[in-house]
Amino acid sequence: YCLAGAAEELNEISVQTYRRFGLNIKPGEGAAFLLLERMDDAVKRDKKAFAVIRASTSMFSYKDNKRDSVINCLQRCLDKAGLSAENISDVFVNAEEEALKDHLPSVRNITGILGEAFCVTTFFHIIIASHAICKNTDTGKKAIICGLSVDGCAGSLILTGHDKSK
Repeated sequence: YCLAGAAEELNEISVQTYRRFGLNIKPGEGAAFLLLERMDDAVKRDKKAFAVIRASTSMFSYKDNKRDSVINCLQRCLDKAGLSAENISDVFVNAEEEALKDHLPSVRNITGILGEAFCVTTFFHIIIASHAICKNTDTGKKAIICGLSVDGCAGSLILTGHDKSK
């Protein structure tokens, strides 16, 4: 098992730092945890997986090239999973939302509700996508989650339902 967690504290120092560097974001806070396990272990215990990680990628680019970084990271993740944008039913991002609307369907971003808590927002996206996949196993839902940090680090993750034939 792997327990992964993230927490973000909203404090005066963070808010002033965002403003000082001209970051136009709505800061937020929170915490989220994911419990990850190998599919074989879940099957042995006769447990249903909420979602399966099919592919993940990460990359870095400088601040002036963040849009391309997100798009390239998403494309690499799709290629790694053997999927195309048409196969994806839900897209969750925490940055560069407008840039992705031309490349992927159904782009969602919860930062307007929760505020921008960077890692925590991405964890919430994974949790929401996992629940949607788990509840709709017959529809073959596939979700891609993308996160982008202020300094240009991008990461993508594709979640699908459990294919019992594999």
